[in-house]
Amino acid sequence: MTAIDVTITELLPDHTADVFQLYERIMLSLPHGFLAERSVVEFQQILSVPETSASVGAWRDGQLVAYVLYSARSGRMEHDSPVLSQLWKSGEPWLVSRGAGVDPEFRDMGIMAHLVEARKALSKSKGFDHATFLIARQNLVSLYAALRSGSWLVGFEHDEYCLNYLCYSGRFCDEVPLSSEANISLDDIDSLRKHTSDGWVGISLDRKNDSVADSVTLKKAGRFL
Repeated sequence: MTAIDVTITELLPDHTADVFQLYERIMLSLPHGFLAERSVVEFQQILSVPETSASVGAWRDGQLVAYVLYSARSGRMEHDSPVLSQLWKSGEPWLVSRGAGVDPEFRDMGIMAHLVEARKALSKSKGFDHATFLIARQNLVSLYAALRSGSWLVGFEHDEYCLNYLCYSGRFCDEVPLSSEANISLDDIDSLRKHTSDGWVGISLDRKNDSVADSVTLKKAGRFL
């Protein structure tokens, strides 16, 4: 249980309808591009094979109020991020985010932090040590939460909606030594791209105010230089 009395469970194929109903409510409350557009069939595919899914949900009084969805990926991955190149070369499978959301009535209550930890534990129990996920560039609340939870900003990626921050969560965050430090404005995309392409990783977000741009603190990830 969390402080607001929700129960967290693994999401299985039988939960597809619950996930899709919540997804539709969330989509109505978010700016365009914060969540990918998905059909109920896509949610069925994500949850259809529990062995290759690490998805969790938070329930209150029998109703799903938040979810985090991940499914397995393997094979070749072309990317200018040295972190992700190393992951591909390792030959290990990894998880890719298929979406996350919280019912508008239950936001800012700490539910997502609990779900992230539950997803990590479930992933580890299924033999997955790595995960990647995208965050829309405008969604600084989610980026702040991701870096605060120990994930890394490792690059950028466009989808059909917008430019996204590309983040990594997993064993590398615990094993790879970090050194040096740089603080770069989030508005300076060129500099951020260069640093992440050179093996730097974003580890924390410095929240500013309306007149000063937020900035990210990066460190060198030694193994990837």
